[in-house]
Amino acid sequence: MNTKMWHNQKDVMASVCRLTCGHNEDDSDKGTAFLVAPNMVITATHNVKRYLEDKVANSIKLEFLNINNERIIRKAIPRKTNEGAIIFLELDSPVYSSYLRFSNFEVDPGIDFETFGYPTVKWSAGQWVKNKVSRVMGDMVYNPYDWNIDLSHQSQIADFSGLSGAPLLVDGKLVGVMLTEAMENGRAISLGAIGLSNFKREMEILDIQVHEYVDPYLHSLNENQYKDFIFVEKLEAASIFEHDLCQTEFYHAEILSESVNSKEVKSEMQELSRLKSDVRSFWYSKYLGYKDEDNGGALLSSVYDQIEKCAETTLASKIIQTSLYAKKGLLHQWADNCKIGWVKNYERNLIKYREEKEGTSNGEDS
Repeated sequence: MNTKMWHNQKDVMASVCRLTCGHNEDDSDKGTAFLVAPNMVITATHNVKRYLEDKVANSIKLEFLNINNERIIRKAIPRKTNEGAIIFLELDSPVYSSYLRFSNFEVDPGIDFETFGYPTVKWSAGQWVKNKVSRVMGDMVYNPYDWNIDLSHQSQIADFSGLSGAPLLVDGKLVGVMLTEAMENGRAISLGAIGLSNFKREMEILDIQVHEYVDPYLHSLNENQYKDFIFVEKLEAASIFEHDLCQTEFYHAEILSESVNSKEVKSEMQELSRLKSDVRSFWYSKYLGYKDEDNGGALLSSVYDQIEKCAETTLASKIIQTSLYAKKGLLHQWADNCKIGWVKNYERNLIKYREEKEGTSNGEDS
């Protein structure tokens, strides 16, 4: 099961299901829902309005179409915790597949979003929709739409009916639930979403955990967080003892790598690999002419300088967002994998450093 912060397309499609609510197949409301636990989905409340009005005459059916190439069908009933635009449904039997975990990442206007759901015009296979967040209205939900996030929706499909209840994703992070509004001739042509803050209390009641997003720029590293990592050893072996900033850069590179690798988007993974290779190439060019076997400060500074000069050219990317911190941190990832070092004969240098360190700790040296 998947409870990671960044969700890839395969996991999203496996967790999303199409929903029908009514007393027969021909006379049912249609919508989208998605797993937030093996036995729980979340959806738009209006998708199950018929059941809420008459649960004897109507039922809720969920169909998962992207799990192990077979259709999985479940019945569901509401777990009402509060009146609102979204509702949680409990399944009659768990679905042991990927499920999505909400993040409290703050959504800003202009940021890219994506979603996968089952608009009625794409009912058989589902549809990905991607665009930009056009407006965020804060934590309060505004009528008449019941959403607080407006979304741009230039798309190949003109009718979004059925997409309500789909997950709102920003950079692979689940941040809200899609809602649509019928605005013209019975078609849903307006697209919005309700953010997590508006139903976080209901999540707590149902004991569904939220991933607490940590902004890497605001996160303070513990000074001992990486003290036993190889890249820190290599820095100290090369007489670079002021390495707090190096650890911060490594942290940013780790966040970037986890984000890209978790989403498993081939183009992003290839782009990250290119950036890592370019950074290592910069190091190699400087290392070839480096002679010092004891102090690596000049080599580190020289490679840093090259990365800064190329940050907006060779190391620029239109595919993934990378900070200067992360680009420099890629160096320390290479060092941690024993592929680079900061002095000539860095492997021998590291062995010597470890021997001396171990001798000191055992009281053999003073």
